[in-house]
Amino acid sequence: MTRQRPGATVWRMRTLALALALLAGPALGAGIVADKDRVELVSHGLYCMTDGELVEAPETASGTVWQGRIPDFRHRTLEVPARTGLTFGIEYRGTGPIETVVTGRTAHPPFDVSPITEYVRPVPLPPAGAAPSFLLYTFDFPYEEVPGEWTFEVLDALSGTSILSVTFAVVPDEGQPPFLRCQGPPVA
Repeated sequence: MTRQRPGATVWRMRTLALALALLAGPALGAGIVADKDRVELVSHGLYCMTDGELVEAPETASGTVWQGRIPDFRHRTLEVPARTGLTFGIEYRGTGPIETVVTGRTAHPPFDVSPITEYVRPVPLPPAGAAPSFLLYTFDFPYEEVPGEWTFEVLDALSGTSILSVTFAVVPDEGQPPFLRCQGPPVA
């Protein structure tokens, strides 16, 4: 009879589960849809942030949003662990020569503390070749860490139609790798 070290079966099961999850790709309806004649998705995934200031935003679930924070791209992904302090979202710019104002929409599952499930605001659509604009979300409070589909959209301000939509699968943090590092080079 062959003896196994304690925990070997659990380790093998976790390794198999991780391998299957990686093969399956992002869960839920994660994906990207863009009107490439109007907007370019520069990047999407996880970011590190510099300090900014919290300002009142009564139309949000927390009642505040960060302003003046400068994002630093760290890891491209459509699957995001629900982890306090983690920032995720998109950076984008227009494909034409003129900067316009569009509408940014961030939609998320409901939180226990608020019925609000989206945040809509005017955002810039920088011209082709200019520095990109961002739609980001940071899990500042544990009640925000809700698994499910989180969608970041850029909408035509006149018609309300989506010209860019990126849906992330937010997953429970248990067992997720601590791959986000805010010092050193970005993780590919």
